[in-house]
Amino acid sequence: MEFLRFPIDLVGKLDLIDGCDEKMTWALCLNCGEVKFGAICPCPNCQVPSTGHISLDIAFSDHHLSKTTLEDLGRVIETIHEYSDDNELCFWTFIYYVSENHPSILKVNLPPEFASKVPKLLSTIKVPKITIKESAQRKLRKLNKEKRE
Repeated sequence: MEFLRFPIDLVGKLDLIDGCDEKMTWALCLNCGEVKFGAICPCPNCQVPSTGHISLDIAFSDHHLSKTTLEDLGRVIETIHEYSDDNELCFWTFIYYVSENHPSILKVNLPPEFASKVPKLLSTIKVPKITIKESAQRKLRKLNKEKRE
């Protein structure tokens, strides 16, 4: 099986809702859906490195999302892969799914070559329902920010 090669040119395609600059521990592998240690570390399951887009990698870490939410999002990635062997199509389908269903995480303008393929694939998939839960780190940062204001 050929794996998605990162980095992907994401400039101008993603609008991440909240940046970050702190360390994290758990992160989602955007290739296989495994929850791994560290957003910028290669996945021990599929050996794929981070995306090369640090804000995207961190958006799917416990810097923002609970470990349970990361695991749930991993099941979404796994489900998408059951319907396609094209790793790049699966990646963009997942990103589009998040953008459409959980826009507080990110918004995306699909690359032209995926603009029709992604919605078509997503329409054939029964994606598991998930609830986004913030991580304790994010809740604490919000609380500290409110106290400062």
